[in-house]
Amino acid sequence: MEQTTAPAIRSDRLDQPAKNGTGNWIEILRDILRGQTLARLEWPEAMISLSWSIPPITDEVAHDTEYFVGNFHNNALHSILSRHVLRPTPYAAQNLGGQRQEHIEVTPRAEKVLNLGTRIIATLTQYPHCCPQHLQTLLDSLHILTSARHSNEKQEKDWQLTLQTAQILRANLHEFDSKDLKALGAKGEESLLTFVQTYLISHGSSWMTEQSFKGWSDVRAGLTMSLYGIIRDLLRLQFKFRYDDMFTAIADSLTDITQSEKHIL
Repeated sequence: MEQTTAPAIRSDRLDQPAKNGTGNWIEILRDILRGQTLARLEWPEAMISLSWSIPPITDEVAHDTEYFVGNFHNNALHSILSRHVLRPTPYAAQNLGGQRQEHIEVTPRAEKVLNLGTRIIATLTQYPHCCPQHLQTLLDSLHILTSARHSNEKQEKDWQLTLQTAQILRANLHEFDSKDLKALGAKGEESLLTFVQTYLISHGSSWMTEQSFKGWSDVRAGLTMSLYGIIRDLLRLQFKFRYDDMFTAIADSLTDITQSEKHIL
């Protein structure tokens, strides 16, 4: 059965009083954006504080749900990804190569960043919000958090992050119109195409190692269907695919997944 995610929400509702225990988390977000938390604490401790302060928000808590999906929170979570995942320190320039190497070496800082980034992406998956301006940050963060490992080297946690990223992208693209697509820019379009082409993987890919195959097979259906959703919306937006081998990848994965009676397009 196809995995589904909540539709991306466009909301202009910003600052309102918080209820049901989210106040501490909201204050930490505000402090992060103003730089106050990072001034009071060493940034690793601030990251830990933020990580463990993200509250479990459920559909039953209508006020908190509406509050959470506001622009302020969505922008704040992506800002934290940009400041802590893509940079060595919050106010340094982006350094994707250096950050990737740190995760490859599994430094103590990288472990904390991975914990924080994983929680933020999981939260964004639960409550997606249409934000074309942030998709490049999301894709770059996935690249860093998975240590830029190729598909045949990915671990189970890498595949889970990849699936969640695909679900966020799918929810975003579903709400896109032509101006949102233009907002991605040439780099964003290239990154999106690379993501889709990289993870349209056929079951018969002999190059995948046993460990990577196990992790991929666990997310295979949800990931592939999310990628198909992205492709459908790109076609709806009259996006011009520039790679002939993209269509080959689509055909191979389509033939593969429809062999199972559980998946019907």
